[in-house]
Amino acid sequence: MTSLLLARHGNTFESGQTPTFVGARTDMELTEKGRAQSQAVTDFVVAMKKPVTSLLSSPLKRTWFLAEMIGKETGVTPRADERLREIDYGLWENLTESEITARYGVELLANWTKNGQWPEGMNWKPDQETMRAQIKSLLEEEKSRAEGLAIIITSNGILRFIYEAVTGQKPDTHAKVATGNLCQLVLKQGNWNIEAWNLKPEGM
Repeated sequence: MTSLLLARHGNTFESGQTPTFVGARTDMELTEKGRAQSQAVTDFVVAMKKPVTSLLSSPLKRTWFLAEMIGKETGVTPRADERLREIDYGLWENLTESEITARYGVELLANWTKNGQWPEGMNWKPDQETMRAQIKSLLEEEKSRAEGLAIIITSNGILRFIYEAVTGQKPDTHAKVATGNLCQLVLKQGNWNIEAWNLKPEGM
């Protein structure tokens, strides 16, 4: 069976730090916990004992760290794919949730985080339709892989759009993936289906 394992990168904020919206323009390193989360994902991939047919990653440091780790253990060379680069959060980039609500209002933030509604006028890039087209092309390409395990490593914003592409539903709170967590898609009758979403490696 052809399956697609989706991984979100590990932590980029230390315990006690207030997270901000970290997008395409902010290339953060992983914390010690983030590196440990990457090791847990790598161990899980190795334990699956499936041939890895493809290993794609965003080019950002926080995702590429895991890609190289998996590549070393599986012997598969990771490839950077710009379609997996996190959303550029525009006016929200590097702001905390409290800073966003203070500047732009509670409703705008809640509509995105809870309902998956794209915030107009906040200069997010690429635009929503471009994002959907990129994700669609990526998922179509992965269908042609030989039977085995394809792996994609990216960030939460991209994973939300993958959720939307597969389910046809808005990327609301159900689409969110925690740092270091995994999702698995399986190809059935020519379509990707969700087998698991937002689970810790040991819980897959």
